[in-house]
Amino acid sequence: MKFWIAIVLIFFVDFATKWWAKLTLSYKDIIVWDPYISWHLAFNDGIAFSFPVPHFIQIFLTVAFLSGFLWWGYYHFASLGFLEQWGSVLVFAGALGNFWERMIFAHVTDFIFLQYPPYSFPIFNIADIALFFGVCFWVFGSFKKQA
Repeated sequence: MKFWIAIVLIFFVDFATKWWAKLTLSYKDIIVWDPYISWHLAFNDGIAFSFPVPHFIQIFLTVAFLSGFLWWGYYHFASLGFLEQWGSVLVFAGALGNFWERMIFAHVTDFIFLQYPPYSFPIFNIADIALFFGVCFWVFGSFKKQA
C-alpha cells in the first residue's frame, strides 16, 4: 500500500509543479542560484531529450510501457529487493506523470534548468527526476543483489 501512496504523491507533486511553472514562468525566468540553477519554462513535444516522434506513437509506446510494467510488476514486484522496488515505483510514477500531461496537452512541461558554465543540461521536471533516480535505484539494486 505504501508504494501506491508514493506513486500518487509523486504524480501530484509533479502535476502541481508543472502547473506552477506554467502560471509563474510564462513571462520570465526565475534565477535560483546564479548561474547554476534557474526555473525556465519549456515544452517538450518529443519523447526523451525532445526526440521527435509523432504524438500517436508516443501515446502507443507509453501505454505499452506502462501496461507491460504493471503486468511485470504484478508477477515480480514482491521478489525484488528494496532498491529495485523503490526504483520501480519511481519509474512508474515518473512515466505516469509525463504520460498524463502528454495525453492532455500533447507535450510535457519542463522547467528545471541546471548549468555549469559553459555546460548546460537538458531542462527537466519532477517526473524526469523520478525516472532518473528510479533507474539508478533499479540498476544499483540489481548490481548489489548480484554481488
